Amino acid sequence: MSDDEMNIAVVGHAGVITLTRPRALNALSLHMIRAITQALQAWQNDPQVAHVIIRSSEARAFCAGGDIRAVYAAMKDGHTHLSPYFAEEYALNLMIARYPKPYTALMDGYVMGGGVGISIHGHNRVGTPAVIWAMPETAIGFMPDVGASYFLNHMPRSVGYYLGVTGARITAQEAVYCGALTHMVAQNELPQLFEALCVSDAPDGVLAPFPAGQGSGAIVEHAAEIEAIFGLAHWQDMLAQLQARAAHSTFAAETLALVQQRCPMSVAVTFEMLRAARGQSLEICLQHEVTIAEHMIARQDFIEGVRAVVVDKDNTPRWLPVDFTHITTSEVAGILAAR
Repeated sequence: MSDDEMNIAVVGHAGVITLTRPRALNALSLHMIRAITQALQAWQNDPQVAHVIIRSSEARAFCAGGDIRAVYAAMKDGHTHLSPYFAEEYALNLMIARYPKPYTALMDGYVMGGGVGISIHGHNRVGTPAVIWAMPETAIGFMPDVGASYFLNHMPRSVGYYLGVTGARITAQEAVYCGALTHMVAQNELPQLFEALCVSDAPDGVLAPFPAGQGSGAIVEHAAEIEAIFGLAHWQDMLAQLQARAAHSTFAAETLALVQQRCPMSVAVTFEMLRAARGQSLEICLQHEVTIAEHMIARQDFIEGVRAVVVDKDNTPRWLPVDFTHITTSEVAGILAAR
């Protein structure tokens, strides 16, 4: 199968999914989600297919997220129930996590949002040093999804909470530390690695010479402070700790500035969603995220956030409520209870 968004084929021993929507940074449309799902279903019992590879046709982005523009357009047209998109995307994430054959994501450039969803749940997560990884949803009045309430909780030292709340972009080495990458390969070696994977029926052996290591970078250096701030019980405690530390910590001051740029309700909902999901299975987390996502996109913050960040790009969203002082515990609880 081949169209202007993706190419799906069997190459050697591998079922290969190539994302070919570079102008949109491979943002996942519902068509793409369905095509990937159908391919995985077909290959599950195909003896010719020993393993699966998903990759991008170009280096700028593996996948920069879901097709938020399409969701925005649908909301503007009055479609307030978009569960087919989210439900099918999250079902694909769960399928990848449970897939009986090795699933390898080859990542270069941007890996964000929905791109994280089609990679982090797989068996092998191969990145180049040019990977830029993020869950940026709080910047658009949404919340981290695609299983984020599960995988962010499994990152070390509350780093997942920091990434989910702030939407911070991290480097490939920082993504290694977080567990988002399992292997590292130089950009110029990626084509040869792809070819070697296709001719092999044992991807783990091909990838063995490319271990990711332990990871490094600013997020590792500040892990203790991140834990002290984001390991607290509630979003109000987190915010108070940030404000208290900002006067004498450059990292805390920069993080506070980042949090204050995000949608206040998204920050509060994200933190409490993560806390509520501790110890839950991926399946349960994804089920809850479907209904929380529906609730979040129905709020004016989502329309305004996408307008300001993605459509008009003026980066001046007008949030409601306008700041953290106007958020009530009952409002946050109401959104989470919608699950």
